[in-house]
Amino acid sequence: MKEMYESQDMINKAFNPDFISEYLLQSQWSEMIELEKIITELYKKKRKPLSILDIGVGDARIPKHLSGIKEIWGKIGKYIGIDHSKNA
Repeated sequence: MKEMYESQDMINKAFNPDFISEYLLQSQWSEMIELEKIITELYKKKRKPLSILDIGVGDARIPKHLSGIKEIWGKIGKYIGIDHSKNA
């Protein structure tokens, strides 16, 4: 159980500038902006919610943050994340 809480704590700190460098923070926000563009474009083309397979989901930082943005998460019907690591 301790690993789960440490992992959740790491996720909570993922966008906290007190715990990561400014460059990493900018990189993560850029990643979210690009994902939003791609998801929105595909959603418009398909005209229905997307199914996403995230291979190498790691600590689930991306789906955790995407799920907190209603405008994006509403365009996703199914999000499946897989990873080989023990912590994931």
